Amino acid sequence: RLFLSRAHVDTSVERQWLQEAVLPALQQWCWREYQLEFQMVDMRQGILDEVSDCRCATDMYSAKLSECSATSVGPYMLAITSDKYGFRPLPRCIASDDFEAIARNATKDDKSLLQRWYQRDMNSAPPCHVLLSEELWAEDRKHQGSRMKEYRHLQRAFLTSARNAGFSFDQTRAYSASVVEQEVFQEMLRPNTSARCVWLHRAFMPA
Repeated sequence: RLFLSRAHVDTSVERQWLQEAVLPALQQWCWREYQLEFQMVDMRQGILDEVSDCRCATDMYSAKLSECSATSVGPYMLAITSDKYGFRPLPRCIASDDFEAIARNATKDDKSLLQRWYQRDMNSAPPCHVLLSEELWAEDRKHQGSRMKEYRHLQRAFLTSARNAGFSFDQTRAYSASVVEQEVFQEMLRPNTSARCVWLHRAFMPA
């Protein structure tokens, strides 16, 4: 199983080429030489709305990537990056100690925004603050544009307030990294994984 990590739109041409030309050839070769099935796992296929990256979908991607790492007998991750950095999802769950430290270092308006979008989960142990549910996000689709604008404001508030609170680079990455970057940090930068991961970066060069 090969997990394909990529931005939604920026790598659509590469994805189509992989699906139409590379995948069939690899499937035939793996079966002919080793009697193994080759599967490419593309979790972004058919997803058009960036909002899907910022909820449970992100956790689902991470779980599927871990599954590919555990079950594949060969390479298990291919990351394709280019000029587009990709969508930056907010964490679905934040340790309450971290959330409260961020809120203390936010402006009055930003603190109000943080408290409106996150609520404390009274049943979790250790305590955490969770992002508002899908139902609340979609309760008024006429205002999706303004909600996305507010969402981006919330991202900036998180990052600025986390830095003001003295969070390290690794800690602030949870509030600023794209889905692809999170996947790369999850697997490619771990010890003993480089031989089973491939990272391709496409760069347009001046003529």
